[in-house]
Amino acid sequence: MTGDRRDIALDETAAGDTPPRETQPSIAARAGEHGPTLAAARSPASTTLSGSRPWATPARAVFLGVAAVGVINVLYFVVRFMIAADPPSLHESFRGTSTAAADPFAASGIFYGPQLTLARTALIAAVFLPFATWISQRHRGDPLMQLLAAMTVMAGQYSMSVAVLTSSEDLPLWRGIAAMNYVVLPAGALVFLAVFPSGRSVPRWGVFLVPLGVIPFAVQCANMLVYRGFSVPVAGVMFLVMGVFLGFQGHRYRRRASLREQHQILWMSFAGIAFLGIQLVAVVAILPVLRDPARPGFQLLKLFYEFLIAASYLVALASALFSAARYRLWDIDRVINRAIVYVVVSALVAAAAIVVFFALDASLRGVLETSATVSALISALVSIALFQPIRRRISRWIDRRFYGIGVDYEALAAKAVRAAQHALPTSASAFANYDELVLLGRGGMGAVYRAHHPDFGVPVALKVMSPALASDRDAQARFLREALVLEALVHPNVVPFLASGHDGGLAFIAMQYLEGEDLAAVLRRHHRVRLEDALPVLHGIAAALDLAHDKGIVHRDVKPANIFLEGTAADPIATRPARLMDFGVAHFSGGSPGADADDDSLVGSLHYIAPEQIHYPNRVDGRADIYAFAATTYEMLTGRPPFLESTALGLVMAHLHQPPADPRELEASVPASAAAALLTGLDKQRDRRFVTAGAFVAALHDATR
Repeated sequence: MTGDRRDIALDETAAGDTPPRETQPSIAARAGEHGPTLAAARSPASTTLSGSRPWATPARAVFLGVAAVGVINVLYFVVRFMIAADPPSLHESFRGTSTAAADPFAASGIFYGPQLTLARTALIAAVFLPFATWISQRHRGDPLMQLLAAMTVMAGQYSMSVAVLTSSEDLPLWRGIAAMNYVVLPAGALVFLAVFPSGRSVPRWGVFLVPLGVIPFAVQCANMLVYRGFSVPVAGVMFLVMGVFLGFQGHRYRRRASLREQHQILWMSFAGIAFLGIQLVAVVAILPVLRDPARPGFQLLKLFYEFLIAASYLVALASALFSAARYRLWDIDRVINRAIVYVVVSALVAAAAIVVFFALDASLRGVLETSATVSALISALVSIALFQPIRRRISRWIDRRFYGIGVDYEALAAKAVRAAQHALPTSASAFANYDELVLLGRGGMGAVYRAHHPDFGVPVALKVMSPALASDRDAQARFLREALVLEALVHPNVVPFLASGHDGGLAFIAMQYLEGEDLAAVLRRHHRVRLEDALPVLHGIAAALDLAHDKGIVHRDVKPANIFLEGTAADPIATRPARLMDFGVAHFSGGSPGADADDDSLVGSLHYIAPEQIHYPNRVDGRADIYAFAATTYEMLTGRPPFLESTALGLVMAHLHQPPADPRELEASVPASAAAALLTGLDKQRDRRFVTAGAFVAALHDATR
């Protein structure tokens, strides 16, 4: 056991049947699939739009023309409607004569209301321009991105176009520009939905429907030009057309898109849903209230309404940029997950607060003069009290129902807190028949001591359960399981087992004490390890893992902190014997005699956990260890784990969906075939990984020849 170890592995109970191993292609063939072109194939610069690049120059010219018109349009709008106009004419010109298109604040006579609306309209247009320019500059050779840049300029001016089209002023030139913007933007959007993100139309005939799809937008534009009105039936057809083209994206997502393209589609879909959702809340929940300018708090509500409208544009813009530029592409799963959770939780808490408010108000109205105030205060307190419990339950339900996540990853932080609160026997000098106790480290399960026993001729590492867990049956079962595993695994690369038992109601395990440190400490000091130096360590750990798997034992927590290197820091890493340790969460394929199944257990460490261990922690086999072993090796060779997300949910989503970066992007000295072996070991599909840990290390060894 460790001489300077400061933590004990997270121990969880789990049981269940292990599915049989599946066959896979030969290791040489799997490693050869990636070859020297692996980095290029995974590079963000690689694109399927190369065949369309001859169109990049005219597409760039179109963007520059649209941007120039956009700048002039914004300047004119600001001067004509916001500076030159006095408030009365400002209201009328912005409102027009149509009731449907009317500004509800125009009749208030309050300058603050309409001026704020126009300021928001101009601000959105002004903000979209630099973002569009950034897109165009960053993707000069990509015609699809030039189309997106031009659409971004026009999208920012869409509200401005509606204001001009419904104006009673005689402005033929600017009304013509507004009409063009109102029709051309939907046309570009339909083309974009048909071909995004690959540059090819899916289905092939989808892009030919664009002229038909533009017709309702043109009809609506003519209606505003001639009648200063807005037709609701035509608007319904417009939404139907957009729905059809969004359906094309859904078809692409399910049938044709790569993993990267799927996440681009998700970001773009989130942009549309966020835009429509926020606008719906603003129009349905707030706008009707604002039709009464004399209502108390009118200006605050007006400000909130304008904020929501502006936010809908900005959130949609940011999401679309993330999608197109492939920036933080893999965060979309976490964003959608959290958005669903907080929308549902907010709706439930708001409903509960409304019920409490009206119930209390009805009960207290004849008793208290301030019944409304008291009811509002109590309902607010109820909302605060309900939010966190409801959030946890809704989050777990959504994780299980929509993402298939079988572990409670939020329990990790809670366990760390509980571990710090456990009362540990840190000052004991003797325990059972062991004396000369010296504390080495402690954690959530107990403490580890260097000790002496008269029957053993070697120093002992004594792991003693925390008194706080003495009555915990699951904790007792975990200790029993770890003892059974260590007793079954007699191997030079496993920490030697000496004895186990109980004393005073506390379980303990005695192992041979070893001088050295864990691999995590080595990596903190050296950052990374050369492949040639890492191979002896990896060979030893692979041998220990293969023995465990042959005996039906899955470690489930392979990581640098659970690999012990004997010797001192001055010794070369390649010469230091390696030992696999901490089998506290190990899983017996046939079920452990003392293990209780707990489907919600967080089993393993999130930086190294296999995807299937997230889905069903009690039904994993040795390939889950191979994934964690590959993740550990990845960190040894590159200096960082495969994923560096800052939250538990981010790490979970990364292991489930995000491909790890090519190791050579992080460390150029990693050979191509070694990088291919690492990525094979980290494959999301377990039947595509190496069958044994030894085969994985053999592939790495071949890379040094």
